[in-house]
Amino acid sequence: MKFPIGQEYLMSTILGEAKNNRDHDRLFSENQLENELELLGTSLSYLFRYSTCYFGCPGEGRTHVLEPYAGRTYNLSLGSFILLRSGLYDESMNILRSIGEIANLVFLFISDYPKSREMWFHLSEKERRNEFRPDRVRKKIEELNLTELMPMRREAYSFLCEQSVHIEVIWAFYFVAKIRDFLP
Repeated sequence: MKFPIGQEYLMSTILGEAKNNRDHDRLFSENQLENELELLGTSLSYLFRYSTCYFGCPGEGRTHVLEPYAGRTYNLSLGSFILLRSGLYDESMNILRSIGEIANLVFLFISDYPKSREMWFHLSEKERRNEFRPDRVRKKIEELNLTELMPMRREAYSFLCEQSVHIEVIWAFYFVAKIRDFLP
């Protein structure tokens, strides 16, 4: 079997992705996911506008602290959706973990208002990364007895880590063995 290389490989990948997108669009409509897609599109629209200060900037003397996270959530969400439509499910799931981390942070700000939010604003970037690591954010939410309402609970986070982030050694060996079939 002749396996494409160079630009031929890239073009065949792009054409294959276009076919996957058409197939996934058909599956989305057949499974009646229009409401979910409408919600996703509306959410992405608001995230984009908030991240670009469409509704107004934070004001004089305030820095753009939350807007970059809205922009990051927008980019991650759109990227995850594009990967899903392209059939790259593991990569799409990997991104969901990052989105869940941001969702937990926002949930903490709302649930513990104004304490956590004000602490966030007064910390340096380095202190913020340490104090508001994903595991610490989950712990703070658990201490507020809001575990059941947490957007990304520990079990879901662990599942996404196991399935798509921290590849197990056996899968790495399988991947290497399979890729050898395509090498010259």
